[in-house]
Amino acid sequence: MSHAPTPSGTPRHSPQARAQGIACAIASAALFACNTNLARLSFASGADAATMNAVRFVVTVLLLQLLSALRRSPPPLNPRQRFAALALGVLFFLTSFGYMGAIQFIPVSIAVLLLYSYPILVALMASLSEGERLGSSRIAALVLAFVGVALALGVTAADWPDGRGVALAVLAAAAMSVFVIGSSRLLRLADRGEVNRLLMTAAAFLFLLMLLAGGTARWPASGPGWLAFGGAVITFALAQLALLAAIGRAGPVLAATLMNLEPLLTIVLAVLLVGERLTGLQLAGAALVLSAIYLTGRRPARSALRPPGTPAKARPSPHIL
Repeated sequence: MSHAPTPSGTPRHSPQARAQGIACAIASAALFACNTNLARLSFASGADAATMNAVRFVVTVLLLQLLSALRRSPPPLNPRQRFAALALGVLFFLTSFGYMGAIQFIPVSIAVLLLYSYPILVALMASLSEGERLGSSRIAALVLAFVGVALALGVTAADWPDGRGVALAVLAAAAMSVFVIGSSRLLRLADRGEVNRLLMTAAAFLFLLMLLAGGTARWPASGPGWLAFGGAVITFALAQLALLAAIGRAGPVLAATLMNLEPLLTIVLAVLLVGERLTGLQLAGAALVLSAIYLTGRRPARSALRPPGTPAKARPSPHIL
C-alpha cells in the first residue's frame, strides 16, 4: 500500500477523500511554514540546528514507526530498494542540515526562496539526465528565478546576507534536487510509506551522529525559546503525517502542487512572527521566485509527448515521499 489509509467507507480519490486531501495538504504547508519560523525563534534563544534536527527527526521517526506498525503488512523493500532509500536519507539529511543551518545566519524569507529554487534545478537535471524538454514556460521560469533570487538577496554589497547562510541554503536546494530525481525513480516500484520510513530513519541516525560528534547539545535558554523549540518539533512531525494523508487521499500531484503554498506562508509568518522586514525590491524578487515555482510545476499542455498509455511522472513533495 503506497498511501496513508483512508477512513472506512471513503474511497481513495473520491470527492470526499479529495477534499480531505486538499485540507491535509494545506495544513501540511502551513505546519512546515510554522516549523521553519519557530526553529528560527528557538535559535535566537540559544538552540542550534544540530540539536533541533536530531530531536525533530527522532520524534518523527518514532511516529512513522508507529504508523507502520498499524498498517496491514506493508510490502517489504528488496535489498536494492533499501539501499536506494538509505541513499535518499543521506540526501534528505543534507537538505535539512543546509536549510536549518541557513536560517541561523540569514533571514527565513531568503532561505526559503533559495531552497525553493530546487524545482528549477530539477527541471535542468531532468532535461540532461532523462531527456525531458524544458519548454518555453520552464525557460521563462529559469530567467524569473535568477532575477528573483538576485533581487531577494539584495543588489548591493551592504545588503548581501551572510555567505555561510547562502551557501547552506544552496546546498539544501542542490541536495533536494538530486533527492527528487532519485526518489521519483525509486517510487515507481517501491512502497511509498516504507521508503519514507527508512530514509527518515537514516537521516535521523546521521543527525544523532552529528550531535554526538559535536560534543554538546545546545538548548534554548528561555521559556519562550523552549516553547518555540517544542513547537518546531511538533509541527515538523505533524506536517509529515498531514502530507502522508494528503498524498493518500488526493494523490501526489495535487498534494505537491498545494505544497507550493509553503514558501509564501513561510515568508508571511517570517514577517508576522519573527519580525523580518523585506524591502520593495526583495518583495518583487520573492514574487518572481514564486512565479518561477508555479511555471516549473505546470504540467505540459500536450500529452502527445508521452507514448499512449504511459502515465505522467509526478515529482515527489519536497518534504516526504
